[in-house]
Parts: sequence; C-alpha cells; structure tokens
Amino acid sequence: KFEKIAERLIQGLSKYSNADILHYTIGYRSGLNYRYLQNIEFELKGDLNDPQYMQFAKPPVFLDVLERGYKAAVFVDADVQVRSNIDTLFNYISEIEDGPILHRSPYEFSIIYDNDDYRNNFNHFHRLYHLS
Repeated sequence: KFEKIAERLIQGLSKYSNADILHYTIGYRSGLNYRYLQNIEFELKGDLNDPQYMQFAKPPVFLDVLERGYKAAVFVDADVQVRSNIDTLFNYISEIEDGPILHRSPYEFSIIYDNDDYRNNFNHFHRLYHLS
C-alpha cells in the first residue's frame, strides 16, 4: 500500500546518492528497479492490519542489514523525501563511535485525547522537544 510513496523516496535516493538502497517489503514482492536498489521481501509474524505493527519492524530489519554484512545503516521511512545533500547524513556514519542512534518524536509517546487543550499542549511539547 506504500509502494508509490516508497518509490518517490527511492527515486530521490537514486538521484542524489550512490549508497545501496535496501528496500524492505512485508507481505509482497516489489518490482521496482532502480540504480543501487535491492528489493527484499521480508517476513514478520503478526497482524499486518494492526496499526501498531510497523513500529516493531525496525529492529528485525536492522538485524537483517547487519547479517547482510553492512556495518552501518540509516533507516529512512517510506514517506520521507530526500534532498541533494542526503549524502552529508550518510557520510556522518563514519564519525559515530557507538550506536545505534535512534530518533525520538512526540508521536512515540501515548497522548490522552480527553482534554480541550490537547492541541495546544501537544504543539508546546513538540516545540520544546525539538529545541532540546
């Protein structure tokens, strides 16, 4: 269901970087064909219709990347678009001495919706979190 979105990301990566692209799919085989692209049909147990399912997919994918012989990787979600300077991020990997480095966002925390001030509080939290 995200193939078209993922394809836009892959097009950007193919255009702006010479890095290998490991495109993991769950439950189907991709037919995309781009420079540096490897399509990997990946098996995960669980309910694909569960909205929380994908949050548990990243660790097994990272382990698979390491098992394929890579020493480092950057996990880029399908809905991300890259710019011409994407290799600046990729080149930074050589400076990392200990990992993994994982991002955090306010979307990774439980939010209670029973409050009229929810949006204001959430926006305030969002700004504070990204400033720290």
